[in-house]
Amino acid sequence: MRAVLFREFGGPRVLELSETHPKTTRRKGELLVEVHATSVNPVDCKTRRGDVPRMLVAKPKVLGGDVAGVVVEADQGSRFRPGTRVACLSDGFDFRKPYGSYAEFISVPERTVADLPGSISFEAGAALPLALDPLALKPGQRVLVHAGAGGVGSAAIQLAKARGLHVTTTCSTRNVEFVTKELGADVAIDYTRESFDVVCRDAPFDCVLDLVAGDYEARSLKVLKPTGTYVAFLARINVLALLKGLLLSSLRRGPRYRLVMVSPNGEQMRAAIAMEGKLRPIIDRVLPLAHASEAHEYVEKGHARGKVVLKVPGGDVAGIVVEADPESRFRPGARVVGLSDGVNSFKAYGSYADYITMPEQTVAELPESISFEAAAALPAVALTALQALDPLGLRPGQRVLIHAGAGGVGSAAIQIAKARGLHVTTTCSTRNVEFVTKELGADVAIDYRKEAFEQVCKDDPFDCVLDLVGGDYEPRSLKLVKPGGTFVSFLAKMNILAIIKGLLLSALGLGPRYKVITAGPSGEQMRAVVALVQEGKLKPIVDRVLPLEQAREAHEYVEQGHVRGKVVLKVADE
Repeated sequence: MRAVLFREFGGPRVLELSETHPKTTRRKGELLVEVHATSVNPVDCKTRRGDVPRMLVAKPKVLGGDVAGVVVEADQGSRFRPGTRVACLSDGFDFRKPYGSYAEFISVPERTVADLPGSISFEAGAALPLALDPLALKPGQRVLVHAGAGGVGSAAIQLAKARGLHVTTTCSTRNVEFVTKELGADVAIDYTRESFDVVCRDAPFDCVLDLVAGDYEARSLKVLKPTGTYVAFLARINVLALLKGLLLSSLRRGPRYRLVMVSPNGEQMRAAIAMEGKLRPIIDRVLPLAHASEAHEYVEKGHARGKVVLKVPGGDVAGIVVEADPESRFRPGARVVGLSDGVNSFKAYGSYADYITMPEQTVAELPESISFEAAAALPAVALTALQALDPLGLRPGQRVLIHAGAGGVGSAAIQIAKARGLHVTTTCSTRNVEFVTKELGADVAIDYRKEAFEQVCKDDPFDCVLDLVGGDYEPRSLKLVKPGGTFVSFLAKMNILAIIKGLLLSALGLGPRYKVITAGPSGEQMRAVVALVQEGKLKPIVDRVLPLEQAREAHEYVEQGHVRGKVVLKVADE
């Protein structure tokens, strides 16, 4: 299975993506879970750096404790059936355990698992587990939560407020409004401007949750009531300070001193999920699993607001059916192609993986004459182009302007437009002029490096403009749309204010029709795309093919903006 692990202690770059890591073995009483999302916790960074008893660390070590995914295997009679969505805290955050959740699969004890409702995304589910309730206080009591904008801190504030506690928290300037207005903290102390121990010296607390440690410990003890409780977290402890605190606590010479090392607990996990509406997972950002090292670098800077989630991305799918319903028209072994909802940023699973589950109605048969690599270049771009053009009812001979014609969607849109008999003008760079005209069939190519398209076309307006660039291309393009024509904006390139303005003017009849496109899975349209390929009217444009483990390099190349067609990630050999 694929897993992110480290073999030697060090910085984030010691993390590596293994393609052949041994799959975890499920034992009796455990569930085998396909991990759809996990998250990065400070204890992961601490373990990777070796800021733990190094001789006890199991290496190679797969990091990660938070799990959100789908059950693959379970004991007979288990209440969790294969396919059940679940969330839990695994013992993968324990540095003595070799297996963690930065992997495709993990085995976890059934008692530690909770059902994950469909209303909670896998990303949100992955942000929950390590932020379980450490408090046992009565309504009205006062609690101080340090680092309130972080993963555990943001959850602790919400849990405390749900229990009727008065919450004071420390945070940076940029997070003051966030922790008070969004999370509900009663008081926020900006640690860059004030010392919390000075501000609170006359209003002591019943409990302090210290998620910072260092000199915060001694300063926090000064603002605790004599009967209060100081809570330290294992990921942050100073061993000497811990021993001193526990000793004084046992001798009743100081406040109660409590050490928290969160452990897997299905009952508490279910309670956290049941608090939907009162406990909102705070997600700073979502990164693909292959970017685990970048996620660690970001977390270690100390500015994450909530949790950093790792997911398996990707939308384009070309592969072979492994399992299907008995009555399905797709038999195991069938070659297929389709667009998964992995393109949806709110979904945790995608096609950068060995396997993916898709609704049958979104899939089309893939003929032997079309390779998997070529097919993988089709779904997102071809469906986007098809869904942009076909509903407009354009007739042969009408004129369309397609921006960024050498890109993935642009190259497909040019070919589909020509297959529909349209006259196509496109914009592109100097090196792509010959490509878009001679290979794709565009009638006119405007080199945006040498000419302003709105000047070239000012006397030849268009029936439709497909804007795959955004920014200032939008107002410049609107000048070229005929009365009654259509301007098509793409969700990935959108400017919210510009789109609202465009839709409003369109609705009032004061401008061209304004349409916003985001591609959606469709088996029927996918079959139409495959038919165009077989007829020779649509050629998949593949810039390069890279192995899945080079997903990072693929993203870097795409973001340079010079891709001709699509970059394909190859998961397995045919």
